[in-house]
Amino acid sequence: MDNLLLWIINTENTSGLNPKYPIAAGTYTLTFVTEDAATAQTDKVRKVEIPVVYEGLQRDAIAISPTYLNAMASVTGEELSDDTGIVENMQSTITAYNDEFQPVIFAATKSINDDGEIEFAYDFSSTVSWLHAVTGTGDNKDKVTVTVDSNRNTEERTATVMVFPKAVYDEIKSNWAGHLIDESTGDIKVSYANNIMTSITQEAWQEQGERIKFQALFMYAYDYDQTGFRNIKDFFEDAFVKFEDLKNSTGVDSYNVTDNNVWKASVPKSLLKKFDEMGEPGYGPGKLIFEAVDAATDQEITEKVSYENISSEKMAGQAWSQDALRLVRINGIGISFDNTSYETYDNGYQLVVKGENDEILALCIVEVYDDTQERTSF
Repeated sequence: MDNLLLWIINTENTSGLNPKYPIAAGTYTLTFVTEDAATAQTDKVRKVEIPVVYEGLQRDAIAISPTYLNAMASVTGEELSDDTGIVENMQSTITAYNDEFQPVIFAATKSINDDGEIEFAYDFSSTVSWLHAVTGTGDNKDKVTVTVDSNRNTEERTATVMVFPKAVYDEIKSNWAGHLIDESTGDIKVSYANNIMTSITQEAWQEQGERIKFQALFMYAYDYDQTGFRNIKDFFEDAFVKFEDLKNSTGVDSYNVTDNNVWKASVPKSLLKKFDEMGEPGYGPGKLIFEAVDAATDQEITEKVSYENISSEKMAGQAWSQDALRLVRINGIGISFDNTSYETYDNGYQLVVKGENDEILALCIVEVYDDTQERTSF
């Protein structure tokens, strides 16, 4: 029977070797040793050393993790989100030969095609000054971090961040469109899809409209930025909040609101009861979100004064719309009646939008009415 030679490979990477980096000749050796090499009383070869030479990753190879698809940035640039939800820090780890890579930012225009899919048109000649893709240093030299400036423009803006191995960057930088764009689709070629770190759209600055109005949404879970909200009429059959313009009503001047921009929101009691059925009475997951329509970005809706037995919470940020099936911007106030207090509520709660000098630009009176008689059949 032939002698059996057993090789045991030590896979511990105690030297911290990384496949990104090349290994020059004379630096490391791959050693094969028989178990009795140290004690054998023979001149037979029991140890073999093979010089290790490694050229590193392919010069055109790259990996970006994570990537941020269909990203959105708030007007301030401080809130970021993508298809997975809210993003605290838009940073990716780049794996490329010897950490030699180059991030590039391209201006883009986003549109929705007939199939409801997002499409981008790229402008390789424009400078994108509002978006920054910064490569780290030291221990973070393999990181790229994207940040967004505040947007004072009244139109949204879009850009795409791509990262290329240096060898690829040097080869294609003289003709971005010719190398990157698929002429049949107008989009980035499939062969360069792995180079996209993010395509990001920033929301536009909203100027104050001619007249501020109000609308109401239904938040169906307390943790609104994780679960979401719906339009009331789409969630509850025959239940909705009615808004009435009181601009020309008798005594409207007494509210001291600019241009008499006063509204009344009539909330059916049956709707509030349904809220209670979905959770703990008066609190639970059911909550009304009031938003000011056509208010400027920096104008918020608030309580005129706090009110006993009504809990409120500022709702400002990106939240999931179950109707639109995407993250959208909410800028409002969520309210709920504590312990079924709507049964004895005296309709004295008011919401306001104020201007720079604390003047009231719009006011909404919240009323609860008993709609059970309206639903009774005779």
